[in-house]
Amino acid sequence: MPRPVVQPELFASLRPQTYDTGLDKDRPVEQFAENKKGSPMDMLRKAPAQPSAKSRGQVRREESYAGNAAAESVGGGPGGIDATAGIASVASAGRVGELFQYNIANVSLPRQRSAMLPIVTDEIEAERVSIYNQSVLPKNPLYGARIKNTTGKHLLQGPLTVLDDRSYAGDAQIDNLPPGQERFISYGIDLESQVNATNRRQDNTIQTGRLVKGILQLTRKHVMTQEYVVENKSQKAKDVIIEHPFQTGWKLVETPKPMETTDSLYRFRDSIPAGKTRTLTVKEEMVQGETIAILPADLGQLESYSRSGEIPAVVRAALIKTMGLKSAVLDTQRQIQQRQKELSDISQEQKRIRDNMNTVTQNSQYYTRLLGKLNDQESRIEKLQVEIERLQQTHDQQRKDLDTYLVNTTVG
Repeated sequence: MPRPVVQPELFASLRPQTYDTGLDKDRPVEQFAENKKGSPMDMLRKAPAQPSAKSRGQVRREESYAGNAAAESVGGGPGGIDATAGIASVASAGRVGELFQYNIANVSLPRQRSAMLPIVTDEIEAERVSIYNQSVLPKNPLYGARIKNTTGKHLLQGPLTVLDDRSYAGDAQIDNLPPGQERFISYGIDLESQVNATNRRQDNTIQTGRLVKGILQLTRKHVMTQEYVVENKSQKAKDVIIEHPFQTGWKLVETPKPMETTDSLYRFRDSIPAGKTRTLTVKEEMVQGETIAILPADLGQLESYSRSGEIPAVVRAALIKTMGLKSAVLDTQRQIQQRQKELSDISQEQKRIRDNMNTVTQNSQYYTRLLGKLNDQESRIEKLQVEIERLQQTHDQQRKDLDTYLVNTTVG
């Protein structure tokens, strides 16, 4: 019997993400709901410059010179890897104008040997968070941390190794981090949390309108709403950062204030209790002006605007009158086209009649019949030409009345 093949779902290997700093560093941290005293970020900001390693995950960055020979390794204790065992910084940092440099003390090496020289081994402040960005991973946030460079030294961009309780947690990447500044890092997929960001909608409504010399000026409001439903399936509370794209020209309305904003995204923060679900609704709006020329506009389009309650009554009344004048112009134009088409058909018919008359004798009954028909058509042509001329004069006067009304009408 054939056996079914089950292919387990595997997460693709994500490239380490880098995170920009917020544009307004003095902006206080805001929760989805109201901030509460004693929140994790408040505790972070009040923490001493050198917090103990027991209260947080440790993040270490080691920049080293390496030769082609194996360096002596440092082993961990029974509890796991100790990133600080037997390692001390042999470099001191200094500024040179707008640049910086690391000064390494004298180091003696035997011939054809190499060594790894630790440059930065200081402790830094770190706070555990989960970071969600729909464009990075649509269903799960990433394990991450908010770190602050309290070493007093400039940290160059590059890879980070993240240790959590002396165990390897993952790899991360960071941009240049000057002393005193903060950045986010991410190092793994948070499978204990799930985010549903599929509920997204966009609406647009007319706010008001004006009619100015044949131009209908509308003010239209576009509203875009995005919901993020965050479910914490773990046995402990999680601090979740949600990154939402920043769009030029749009502004947040009826939305919690973001903790910070970069040039490409907003960051919102909330603490999700264990086993609970929270919803963040991000609502953005943009007001745009729209102009519509009345003369080339379709009557159906004008009728829909004349029924819009958001447009002032005087503007709707002017639109209704404009529709009446425009409808009269179009009706006269349609009558002209009908008669012109009839003229064209008669001309084609006369060509056929003349061709037939050339093939028969003039004293035949058929010839006489064709001649009578041709005569009737000539009479009809003369009548159509008179009607077309009269209708054309009517059309010109109606168009003039419409133009005069539009030019002299400004309401709204």
